[in-house]
Amino acid sequence: MTAPPLARETPFGREYYNFRTQERAPSITSILKVINKEQVNSWAVGMAASHANENWDEMADWHPSRRKEAMVSAHEEYTAERARIGTLVHETCEAIIKGIPVEVPKEAASYVGQFGKFVMEKRPRFTHSEVTVWSRTWGYAGTADIIMEMDGETVLADIKTGRSAHPENGLQLAALKYADFIIDPACEEHDIPQIRRLAVLHLRPRGWKLIPIRQERDCMKAFCAALELFRWKDEVAEHVLGVAA
Repeated sequence: MTAPPLARETPFGREYYNFRTQERAPSITSILKVINKEQVNSWAVGMAASHANENWDEMADWHPSRRKEAMVSAHEEYTAERARIGTLVHETCEAIIKGIPVEVPKEAASYVGQFGKFVMEKRPRFTHSEVTVWSRTWGYAGTADIIMEMDGETVLADIKTGRSAHPENGLQLAALKYADFIIDPACEEHDIPQIRRLAVLHLRPRGWKLIPIRQERDCMKAFCAALELFRWKDEVAEHVLGVAA
């Protein structure tokens, strides 16, 4: 996805930089990468095995190192393609929300069509799109996909285009909700609306679901634990082992 205006990449992942105050804060998505996703590891192994099975005859004459590289990278190629499509969907939906004329990319058309069906059925009033929030209290920042008024409540939602939503999405959304303020590209600070509901807007080629997030305070506690582990890896880990006697 296109980087938010205040975001920049570092060796430890994306961070946000406030050029008015010189504050830096790691991104929510970078923090959550410290969580070991066992289902992703199993899926990657499966992708490697499938790639080997499907291309066994062709790979038989390859050097072992080349075969290994092809199998290891099989899931990376798939992930990169899915991420590219996800970016197209996010960017197109953002343009639609902001009333900017946009040509819908062919790869994103079915997902964007489902977004249109969601809008027609639920009739949300979008108040913010791709808006960056900052927590000075906890020291992190992140970007919310959508804040909208719907059924008399303010809803913060994150658009997902993968095969399924995951419990970790609750940590991301809770962190966004409990940030201290919105920060715009000029580093001006604004109040965050009073969020009543959190949800994942799950878009697939043949359907959409608005999945509510529950247990949000427990999700926030878990996010704070991930933040501590992230800081340990970033600031402490390299100093843990002393010189052997």
